[in-house]
Amino acid sequence: MSVPKRFHEGSILIPDPWSDDTLTVLKAPDHEGHNLVISREPLPTGVDVLTHLDAQRFVIASTLTEFSESGRQTLTIHGQVCILLEYSWRSPEGAMFQANLMRSVGDTMVSFTFTSARPFTAHQRREIMAILASFTPAPEMEVSARP
Repeated sequence: MSVPKRFHEGSILIPDPWSDDTLTVLKAPDHEGHNLVISREPLPTGVDVLTHLDAQRFVIASTLTEFSESGRQTLTIHGQVCILLEYSWRSPEGAMFQANLMRSVGDTMVSFTFTSARPFTAHQRREIMAILASFTPAPEMEVSARP
């Protein structure tokens, strides 16, 4: 059974140039062996979202040791076309397998990164897809301040 999880519990006033670069870490039960990290960062002003996604993929590929992309899939998440990347790399702890989807929400890039120390099973892939498909952006966040 799935339960809704809202990411932000409330609000605070912060100075205008500050940004929300927070992380939300959601862990599957230990025997499942994977987790989901939701991160957010401001989109650069005037940058096309798909161009930014390509640039982020390049950063991921160039900074992770032994990076190997094993899959790329186009998805529509709550009305927006997104790219889901699946890849592996070697961390100091050993092999890491990740599935990453980035989606803009207003002026923020929200990244959903699933991580496992083992290749994802068919069950885990179905679970990942169900979680991603369930994403519903907060209506007030979808409105972009960009022209």
